[in-house]
Amino acid sequence: MSGGVIEGNTLYNNGTPGSGAGILVVGSDNRIEGNNCIGADFGIKVDGAGNIILRNTCSGNTTNWSLVANNVYRNQPGDFVVLEVDTDRVTAPVRFEAPVPPPPAGHPLAGHLFPHIYGPIDRDAIVAIKPVTRAPDGAFVF
Repeated sequence: MSGGVIEGNTLYNNGTPGSGAGILVVGSDNRIEGNNCIGADFGIKVDGAGNIILRNTCSGNTTNWSLVANNVYRNQPGDFVVLEVDTDRVTAPVRFEAPVPPPPAGHPLAGHLFPHIYGPIDRDAIVAIKPVTRAPDGAFVF
């Protein structure tokens, strides 16, 4: 779909393990706004350019965390936490972007967009702080 509006949906445990997107957008120039994605593998997965993603709530979607943690931070020692952030309460700009530099085709991070907050995270936007379990080899377990 291109040029459409995906708005006001509540999605819970969509898809099958390893492939279930709460919302999967294939196309360009869509507006994805005000959706609630819970417990899917991906909250929102976008496979197109020029889409606008605003004021969505995605929680309990573990694939994006696991992809980043195990491909970027696995070799970093120490304890980690995941901040659950209500982006409606963040006053700094929030953008969903591809990794920089772009990973090669076939890499686990290829084709995914990740939330980036450009500025401080407002304290009242943090709704939960969750410790992360790590395996003996350093892998993050969610």
